[in-house]
Amino acid sequence: MYTAFNVPGARTRFPWVSITGHDRGGWINAAGTLQGFLMTSSGHFINVDYPGPQMTQIDGINERGDLCGIYSPSSNGPFKAFIALAQ
Repeated sequence: MYTAFNVPGARTRFPWVSITGHDRGGWINAAGTLQGFLMTSSGHFINVDYPGPQMTQIDGINERGDLCGIYSPSSNGPFKAFIALAQ
């Protein structure tokens, strides 16, 4: 099954679907900044940005809701990994 969705304000998006049924990835806003997102299985859009950096991308989510991804203070790197634990 294929379902299209729009990320509000996105010029470009990079989605992946997880085993939990959540879409996650990154999207480029009008200012050219990469931001992370999570689209829940119920269709709720959540913007996910690592505090401070210019770029965030969500690469994975597990059954508990823990996220992993990359962030960078600039579009040229360096890129660092992060894990955000569900509460």
